[in-house]
Amino acid sequence: MVYDAAPFELIPMVYAQNLTLANDRYAINMGAKIRGQYQYDRETQIYGLGQFERQKFFAIETVTTAPEQSGRKFSTGVGVNYALSPTMSISAETNHIVKHAQRNFNDYRSQKLALSHNWLLGKGMFLYTTLTGEMTRYGTGDPTVSGLTRHDRIGSVGMTFGIPLNTVINAQVPIPLLRDLFMTVSVSATRALSNLTNYTYNNRTASFQLSKRWEF
Repeated sequence: MVYDAAPFELIPMVYAQNLTLANDRYAINMGAKIRGQYQYDRETQIYGLGQFERQKFFAIETVTTAPEQSGRKFSTGVGVNYALSPTMSISAETNHIVKHAQRNFNDYRSQKLALSHNWLLGKGMFLYTTLTGEMTRYGTGDPTVSGLTRHDRIGSVGMTFGIPLNTVINAQVPIPLLRDLFMTVSVSATRALSNLTNYTYNNRTASFQLSKRWEF
């Protein structure tokens, strides 16, 4: 649903998520978010957003303490999109996140900055690149880990390349299932530094996705 009062738009949304881990129900998240955006001029769009989420975690064999993370999560943010050309745009966004959990050592406040670059390469192809940095401070120390209050710094970089398959295969292919297929390949790297070494890590991911459009 979109409320359009050009040059201003308001976009509300409600959602529910069911998360599984190790084939067990791990969490149910329900929330709402809203985004308001203003087209300042032909190249520049300014926006603000807010989100509320209620999180309920369940104890499973691999994470018996998961219910201690249950609680409410709030976030607010502002950002700007700028069109460098008809095929290229950049954006910058900052978010403030607050989590209130069942146990206070899972409470935290976080500040996040995200930069992105979107490049339309022609023939339906695109390249989307992101760079994010986040600083998180927890409410108090977890007595089972350390008496120190946890502070994290997390940086990540990601890239997604998308291409319609009819760009690389004959568009007249006689198999209907292969028509209107879109392929995306994504890679990302994350580096987390914490004053508690238990939470310092490197993570690298790669993913491949095929999607198909149906028209009725």
